[in-house]
Amino acid sequence: MKLIFLIKSLLNGKTLVRSLMNWELKQYTLYGKVLDIGGGEDPSYFRFFQKADGLQVSTIDVEKLNKKSVEVNLENQQIPFSNDSFDTVLLFNFLEHVYNHKNVIKEAKRVLKVNGRLIGFVPFLVNVHPDPHDYFRY
Repeated sequence: MKLIFLIKSLLNGKTLVRSLMNWELKQYTLYGKVLDIGGGEDPSYFRFFQKADGLQVSTIDVEKLNKKSVEVNLENQQIPFSNDSFDTVLLFNFLEHVYNHKNVIKEAKRVLKVNGRLIGFVPFLVNVHPDPHDYFRY
């Protein structure tokens, strides 16, 4: 099953790393309140998660994407949500674009509930790609 998924994904133009990431996401169920940081308006990775009934997703990014999203300067501002307010924080393909990535991680931790989870990914074998900036490979 995994092999078939990977072959289809590769034939659809996804990289091997992205295909493996998407396969891994299939094991997670999103529930309760979820905060997606920097994922954009309709992130492709979102479709791979299982989703529980009553799921509430909030989106923040470096620019306002739509009526539901919140614009935040993640280099130095707080995420505009109270402490312990999310069950899950999603952080995909974003940290490499923020110079002060420690602020993003600190803020993600602050808004996570006790025993909440951060699910994320950063590229490591991908060429630097300004969007508008690309600072790190971890």
